[in-house]
Amino acid sequence: MNPTPRVTFLLSVRNAARTVGATIESILAQTMSDWELLVLDAASTDATLCVIGGYRDSRIRVVASAYRQPLAESLNRGLAMARADYVARIDADDLCLPHRAGVQAEFLDAHEDMAVVGSQIETFTNDGAAGPGEIFKIPFDPAVVAATLLLRNVIAHPSVMMRKSVLAAHGLAYDRSLGHVEDYDLWARCVTARVGLANMSDVLVRYRIHAAQLTQCNAAKDSAAAAGVRKRLIGCLGLRPDAETLAIHEAIASDQFIADAAFISDAAQWLSDLAEANQRRRLFDHPALMRLLTGRFVSLCRFAARNFLPAPDVQASPFTAWLHPGVQV
Repeated sequence: MNPTPRVTFLLSVRNAARTVGATIESILAQTMSDWELLVLDAASTDATLCVIGGYRDSRIRVVASAYRQPLAESLNRGLAMARADYVARIDADDLCLPHRAGVQAEFLDAHEDMAVVGSQIETFTNDGAAGPGEIFKIPFDPAVVAATLLLRNVIAHPSVMMRKSVLAAHGLAYDRSLGHVEDYDLWARCVTARVGLANMSDVLVRYRIHAAQLTQCNAAKDSAAAAGVRKRLIGCLGLRPDAETLAIHEAIASDQFIADAAFISDAAQWLSDLAEANQRRRLFDHPALMRLLTGRFVSLCRFAARNFLPAPDVQASPFTAWLHPGVQV
């Protein structure tokens, strides 16, 4: 085994005997061979360890825990144990495309200002693993990725490759108190630490959709935790919104506008407040954030028109100069 491989695949697993074999095979099929697979088993009670043990490859390293570690704790342990500086996440029910490790490592080689790079993902189901699935198109320009985090997570956790040394230098690690949005929280703290984030335009990971996923089983709790991440980002802009304003932010973030004149007015004002706060603090690349907020402002104006409500005053807003020529609001 190479003591310092180019890439460490980090896989935290519990009771995934039915799917982990396919995940491992997708790593074994990588076109770049200079990697290690670090598997941290969180006290599995099924045949997971037997399945993993069936793969006789010196690049596979298994660390079994006697107790069920929270995912964030397991991942922090894995980051500390990883031999490579480039650490690629993958989950035990997802698949890497063969060129994933090579192209992400090349990206980080070429972009020393980037510490985290994700990719586009394609979904598949247990019943149709071989067929084409839905491709989630997410932004890949670093400035747009960071700005969009103010509204939603646009970095798919199983697709990321991280530069371990940069995260460690900034004291960045997963927060075990965040439930299953520990990744979103980490990306947000990367933004506040001025650590570069990006996505590649390639599909590099296939993401399995099934009923037992943690993200589906904990949806309500995760939604509240994700709102907390956004609240902290808003605080870093120097804003201290009340509960009503935070609810407006969540409605804007999820495109769930309310057909009410007061909501339209308040939402338009909040978008302006965000723009002006970032103008002062420059937490996000300002043109990237303005394009994002202008898009939400246009959507809000059109929603108001469809519901026969008074539209926000476009000319009085900070978004007029950011409208594309010919856009009707």
